[in-house]
Formats: sequence, structure tokens, C-alpha cells
Amino acid sequence: MALSRSPSFSPSPNPVQIRVWPDLSAIRYRKYYRRWMLYVGLFLPWLNGIAVHMLPALGTSGIVNGVCVVTRLWPSQILAKVWLK
Repeated sequence: MALSRSPSFSPSPNPVQIRVWPDLSAIRYRKYYRRWMLYVGLFLPWLNGIAVHMLPALGTSGIVNGVCVVTRLWPSQILAKVWLK
């Protein structure tokens, strides 16, 4: 791809990269984008939140003296040490 330069053209540090990048990103988008990728990209953060935060919170929560305590009632000390938070 040849660049046509007018006399008033002042080159930037890399004019080819700046000029070609929007064209390439549009081509890559049309070539590789699939609708299922959107659904996977929306579903994975939800799955991560459920697996990492909600499931341990449900299994280790309880009411102590009328107060709901979340992630405080671990079945063993080993599980309490392994918890990622």
C-alpha cells in the first residue's frame, strides 16, 4: 500500500501504522467476530462471580446472635485458610 504525500503532509512517527490500523481492525472484526463470542464474553464473568463468590458465601453463612455472618462459618480450619479473599 503506497502512501500519497502532498507537499503539506507532515509525517507522524509512523504514518503507515496510524493510517492502516483502523482498516485492519475492521477487517479482523468482520472476519473473526461471531455472535457466540459476545454471549461467551458476557457469560464467563457471571460464571466466575457465582463460582468464586456466591457458592462459598452460601455454604459458609449463618445467623449468630441474630446477625447474619457471611463467609465466617467454615466447616474446617483448612478450608478457611484456602479461601481466596
